[in-house]
Amino acid sequence: MTALEQFIYVDASWQVKTKTRTTFEPWIRIKLADVKNRIVIPSGNHNCFKSVQRYRQAVSDRDSAETFEASRIDGNYQMHYCGLFFDFDAKPGEGEHLRFAIERARKEANKLCNFFLTRFQDINPAHVQVWFSGGKGFHVLVRPEVFGITPHTHLTYMIKNMAWSLGDLLDLDTLDRGVYTISRLWRIHNSVHQSTNLRKTELDVRELSTLTASDIIKRAGGSQPEQLFPEEEYENIAAVIEASAWWDDWERYYKWQDEMSRHYPSKRVTRPEGEDGLPVCMANLRDVGVRPGGKQRNHTAMVMATYWKDMGYSIETCREYIDDWTKDHYGGREPRELKENIANSRSAVRSVYSDAKYAFTCASIRACGTKTKPVPCNFRDCKWVPNQEDQEPEDVPLVHLSEASRGIYDGKRTRIPVHVSGKGESPYIVPLKGTVTCPKNPDHRCKFCRFSDEPNNVFEWEIGAGDRGILQMIDVNDNVRKGTIKQLGGFPKDCYKNKVEFGDISNVEALRLIPMVDYASEYQEKNLDDDEVVKRSSQHVVRDGYYIGHGLQANKKYNMIAYTYSHPKDQRAVHVIEQAKPNQNDIEHFKLNDKMKKRLMVFQRKAGQDVTEKIYEIHKDLCHNVHQIGGLPNLSHAIDLCFHSVIGFNFMDKFVHKGWFELLVVGDSSAGKSTMVQRLIKHFRVGEMLAGEEAKRSGLVWASVQINGKWTLIWGKIPQNDRRLLVIDEFADMDQDEVAKLTQMRSEGRAVGQGVSSEFETWARTRLILLTNVRGCRDLSSYSFGIQAVGSIFKTDQDLRRTDLAVTVRKGEVPARVVNKRYKKGEIPHVYTSDLCHNLILWAWSRNPNHIEFVDDSEEEIIKLSQEIGERYDSNYYLVEMNDMRHKLARVSCAVAARLFSTDKRCIKVIVTPEHVQYAAALFDRCYGRGNPNSSMKYHQYARNYQLRNHFTEERRQKFRERLDKFGSNKDTVLLALIGIQDFRKMDLNDQLAMEKEEFNDFWKFLMAQQFISRTPGSVYRKSGPFNDFLNALLHNLDDGEGSEEVPF
Repeated sequence: MTALEQFIYVDASWQVKTKTRTTFEPWIRIKLADVKNRIVIPSGNHNCFKSVQRYRQAVSDRDSAETFEASRIDGNYQMHYCGLFFDFDAKPGEGEHLRFAIERARKEANKLCNFFLTRFQDINPAHVQVWFSGGKGFHVLVRPEVFGITPHTHLTYMIKNMAWSLGDLLDLDTLDRGVYTISRLWRIHNSVHQSTNLRKTELDVRELSTLTASDIIKRAGGSQPEQLFPEEEYENIAAVIEASAWWDDWERYYKWQDEMSRHYPSKRVTRPEGEDGLPVCMANLRDVGVRPGGKQRNHTAMVMATYWKDMGYSIETCREYIDDWTKDHYGGREPRELKENIANSRSAVRSVYSDAKYAFTCASIRACGTKTKPVPCNFRDCKWVPNQEDQEPEDVPLVHLSEASRGIYDGKRTRIPVHVSGKGESPYIVPLKGTVTCPKNPDHRCKFCRFSDEPNNVFEWEIGAGDRGILQMIDVNDNVRKGTIKQLGGFPKDCYKNKVEFGDISNVEALRLIPMVDYASEYQEKNLDDDEVVKRSSQHVVRDGYYIGHGLQANKKYNMIAYTYSHPKDQRAVHVIEQAKPNQNDIEHFKLNDKMKKRLMVFQRKAGQDVTEKIYEIHKDLCHNVHQIGGLPNLSHAIDLCFHSVIGFNFMDKFVHKGWFELLVVGDSSAGKSTMVQRLIKHFRVGEMLAGEEAKRSGLVWASVQINGKWTLIWGKIPQNDRRLLVIDEFADMDQDEVAKLTQMRSEGRAVGQGVSSEFETWARTRLILLTNVRGCRDLSSYSFGIQAVGSIFKTDQDLRRTDLAVTVRKGEVPARVVNKRYKKGEIPHVYTSDLCHNLILWAWSRNPNHIEFVDDSEEEIIKLSQEIGERYDSNYYLVEMNDMRHKLARVSCAVAARLFSTDKRCIKVIVTPEHVQYAAALFDRCYGRGNPNSSMKYHQYARNYQLRNHFTEERRQKFRERLDKFGSNKDTVLLALIGIQDFRKMDLNDQLAMEKEEFNDFWKFLMAQQFISRTPGSVYRKSGPFNDFLNALLHNLDDGEGSEEVPF
């Protein structure tokens, strides 16, 4: 699947102009295919816009913002995809006619298009698209496939660097350099500009040099075709090799910019008093230039520009220095190429001077060197940086685990949010402080040792996370460890005259680290390499770490301060951790302050308001302001309550360890189930979503990996989300044999993993939302009853039985007018904000079983209603099962109480009332189709039909007795044959009864017509359970009616 096929959403809106003001309708994210119906038609095709960027996520950060200011387009760093875009805008000068301004913009747009067509000669002219904007300029878009562009969170800012450089290179005065924001609006093709009444008009790039402004204005006065070139021109576009290499340079340049900004020093460099020259590192870069295999020309120019900036030079002076440096080292190139090099370097200078986040750092200039040709450094003798601690970042940079291993972080402190997925079975014991004692008599010391003439013979040493040498003291023998200490202290490594003694001793724990998934974190990924990292997927980002200390727990989240080093044994990046604090958003550490307690009371019912009214009030807000998917209240309510389920409770004086519940959602493609969950996760800021096709057992439960050459166990996604929520999308794509292996864990909430020498256990009390399409590429409507599709998802009855609640969503279930409804911001006040919902969920998740209290006969109400539900849905599908229904109803009832913040004065308990139970019972009925003939589940109708077939009335019993009596003396033979036979074929029963063919066929028809027997999927026949009971009662001359004897206990 191509990026264009995956990135199908755009941000869009239209402009409303009145006599006094011009305003924008609230921006919405919609499918590109829906732009016409949802934007162009409602706007009357006037002043309507869509973003240049395309998104894969159906929800933007803006959609969950709590204020208008927070919902601004700028600063939305979601992964996006687009081509190279340019906006030419020629404002008419005083007395200048619009036609002449358009002509100026046309010439410069033509110059840019010619650059691409001549610089990369294999580009198809149809792939360089150009439009007259309808106003006073032009839009140019070069297709992303040509350059091999891949989606990125900051793709727009990479394009900005490139566009500014081309603006300098080609002297493009009308190029609007301020348009490179996310999202960037562009007028929709063929729409009318409200001021000029001209349409945005696509032009053939080959016409741009010959058309006049008058020609273009005339053409823009009428309606335009949907697109200029046939669709075939844009199918299977191949990347142009030279263009791809050119774009790769701009990608690398942006990554370098980001790395430099993260190392802003605690103290900027200043020129030492009396020094007129350059530090040795800068002098070397000036004279030697770029190292082969090192940083590229633009990167190096940017580093040099930070020095001139910090020394107080103007941007003009800096530009002159960089121009001279470029000519000195690249003057032998062709004039066209040299001019482009100078333009690129000037773009680097402008970036440095236009943004305060760039400053000169030792790490950045060292990174311009190579292993064989490093940039020289005076280290502690440097007059420009006399104190190396000044070069530590002003703030310890907060980075994603996938970024922390980059070379620029080598030896640097970083803050990394991580999840400890596994740890070594036994920690190491490592000395951190001690002494080295040399002979007292200097004559007895080594003559070549630098300490030979020291008056003192006892020298202290200390090592910590800031010393890479600590890695040489792990997993080694005593002699190697002592040699390492001597070497780090400056002593000869093989000296036998001194004595190494240990003082402070500490543990070092070997850890397996994966990224923390925490939507409440302040961290935002702003420069990630690929889509998997953006999803914070631990499957592709796994690192080894060493914690100096003891007591970290596997399967826990921590905010760590660590140093990144290359390991001495194999040079792989590892992290040495000096601090590890439990994540403060974690459930164990969650506490409500008094202010938040008062704010959460907004979730409580008002006087005279019942539970149903309050739930619908909350979801009306969430529908309009969060997920914007109407017509599916049962789905919305069920998902929401799964988020609010508790960990456990005491029911009828017995502890029920499983209070969390599991939700199964079965529906047709494009029914909105995944989008709704995704948007609620974003709004609630809790939960993780995983694709089922990737969720093999090793990724869900546990796996064995090697840490330091030793096999150890790491926990998978379900244990990692203990006490949290995990959404498994495309659940039907999982191997069902692997699903069956999860059965015990789903029941007990504990994961068991097999280590090398023993078994390990950990909690896995994870709320699960299982999303899936119908099996076999079928539509839900192809089943007579939706419960049949639900039953096909699991291979065994016991796996279906462990599902607490199921919802089905059929394509076309929601009317088109509801699907296409436009939800306007502010139409429904957004009361239930992200912050409130997030805190309410964490409050529910942090309640322990003793905090759950059933009051006012709510337990009796659960027993009564669960019996009714069990009888109502009794069938051969065990989604509802009489023996366990009371627990399922209790789980949902507790979630309802938590959702409505039903609590005591101290806000500690969850108070469950009969009203909560009644709502929960009604939700089961609504989801399962009771009283709703249009229900896609139709569980109630199926169960009623099943009971009519399988529950024996006295009339059916009497019919069988009469039929049996017709066999006379063979009556007992027939009865015994029917009792003894199990799964059978028609001929098997015929052989046992030894009847005439006509008589047997008549009896067989009777058995089938009365549904005493039925055909199984294995092409054999089977008796129903009630029929078996009836036959045994007849055999023993028992009352075949329902038993009336009291059960003794």
